[in-house]
Amino acid sequence: MRETPIGRPDSQEKRPIDIKKAIAEFAAQIAGTNPDEIGRFSIKGKDIGVKLRGTEKYILEFVDQKRRNTLMKVNFFETEQFLETRGVRKLNEEAKQALHERLNKKKTRLNENTRILCRYFGSAAIPAHRLFVADVPVVAELAERHPSISRLKPLPRTLPCLVYLERKIDLQNAIDLGSSMPEIRWEISGLTETIYNTAHHRLVGQEEIDDTESQKDAALVLYPKLKSVKEGMDTKLDDAAAFSASLRDLAEKLIRFTNETGMVLDLFGARNLVMKKKREEWKFYLLDPFLPWDVSLNDSRLFIEDISRQLSEGKTLAELSVEWTKKYNALFALNVVRFLNGLAAIAGIKDRVRIPALEKIDPSFWRSL
Repeated sequence: MRETPIGRPDSQEKRPIDIKKAIAEFAAQIAGTNPDEIGRFSIKGKDIGVKLRGTEKYILEFVDQKRRNTLMKVNFFETEQFLETRGVRKLNEEAKQALHERLNKKKTRLNENTRILCRYFGSAAIPAHRLFVADVPVVAELAERHPSISRLKPLPRTLPCLVYLERKIDLQNAIDLGSSMPEIRWEISGLTETIYNTAHHRLVGQEEIDDTESQKDAALVLYPKLKSVKEGMDTKLDDAAAFSASLRDLAEKLIRFTNETGMVLDLFGARNLVMKKKREEWKFYLLDPFLPWDVSLNDSRLFIEDISRQLSEGKTLAELSVEWTKKYNALFALNVVRFLNGLAAIAGIKDRVRIPALEKIDPSFWRSL
């Protein structure tokens, strides 16, 4: 059984956290870390600029000329999962060793997944990186953003985490395909149930739709960021033919990868998937392609088929036996199916990702997490 993704800490806090101060202190302590612990990479405090991305990972940018094309990503997610699921309240040597073992297994799995990704998309589409397990400094104010870390007594000076050194991609003038899942952001999506239901059915339906314009419209309704892609296909760019060819290549490879490997990629974060013109050619990049936890298309298909079976036996949505974690994982798979099918329609290819049982489940099921 997969572990439930850790949510954000409660918004009601005893006192506000000075994030800028906490990040600055974190960067300063990272800079003082023994370079051997971060892949023999020499760092000075004045070389680091920092920006925050969510609560999963922190991205450190190097401002000196020698390292301006390098990012350091410090990922707390796997560490938090370990502390949360094991109920760790004190990081003794036994717990620390077990955490190191878990992180090294995750590192091995991520490296293998990256090799698979490169076989399908080419190494140029994946930023070159090195992945380490390193002891990183723990800053008290920053730890408050991570409940399982802040509960450690005493708060350790360092904590084992996954750390990436990654080649930085220049994203100026890039087209961002990274979308949001409408079910997660329903209140601000601007969708009505009727519009959502219609778009959903068009993108998961098993029957071939001769009018691909309907599928294109459905994709733009559920994933508005694809509008810039459609504009590129509609000759709004000077080199629309080259853009269209690159988009078709991307859509074909994404669908082939998904159908053949059963892996669900993270296509729903800002700038996780981008297209950019480089030396008169349009290139695509998968910048942060993996979800923090594993989601399998095949496991999600089994879950969806089970829900369909329960409904066929006469159960109502309210009577369904549903495991929340499996439903949450299946929601990611559903969005990948719809997103890729919509992208395929816009790109003008016939390939699709199909889960037949999806058509038998009322769309309202996915809007109630």
